[in-house]
Amino acid sequence: MIKLDRKLKKLETSVIHMGEQVIEQHRRCAQVLTNYDDTLAQQIVDNDEIINNYEVNINDQAIADIVLLRPVATDLRRVLVAIKIASDLERIGDYAKGLANYILKNENEEEYHSLLNHAVIMENKLIQILQDVMKCYKDKDAQCAYEIPKQDEELNKLLREFRHKLVAEKNPNLRHVFYLSNLFRNIERAGDHSVNICEHIVYLCKGIQYDFDKVSQ
Repeated sequence: MIKLDRKLKKLETSVIHMGEQVIEQHRRCAQVLTNYDDTLAQQIVDNDEIINNYEVNINDQAIADIVLLRPVATDLRRVLVAIKIASDLERIGDYAKGLANYILKNENEEEYHSLLNHAVIMENKLIQILQDVMKCYKDKDAQCAYEIPKQDEELNKLLREFRHKLVAEKNPNLRHVFYLSNLFRNIERAGDHSVNICEHIVYLCKGIQYDFDKVSQ
């Protein structure tokens, strides 16, 4: 059905645009973590509503497509995967907002700026993962999706290195240790949601439920 395919392409384009917005949010986070720009940090917080609206609009569009066009088989998977990916992207966007809020609350704590340099490295790795994930989705490339969890493991390795640095700090401020731990954990979780999207892409392309966590065990 030409009309159905046109509607599904429009839905998938909305998801791709949402992904671009989320990636841009994390690019801004990398800038904020480097320059401690509170104006840009506030912009990230404010722009989170744009991400949320994307998810709402995608869900509404998907529901309308199901009700009015009654897709089946592969076409139905395209709709369901769009909903799932939008949900994961929304969470990844939330983590950008959390990073920005951390900077707004702690921008004057210069003794922790060296540790935030590690966060910039992690953010840049996350941005690369997100770019690759969205390309996999755009190209409907399952083989590409199988490879991305290896990058997520690199992100997890960076988190472990950070924890070792944090433990090595002399006379650490416990409040900042708590906040920094959460900040880095947020980046890790964003990577986990990227892996979720890879699972959705495999389902879209092959019609199978694939769990990367179980495979890696």
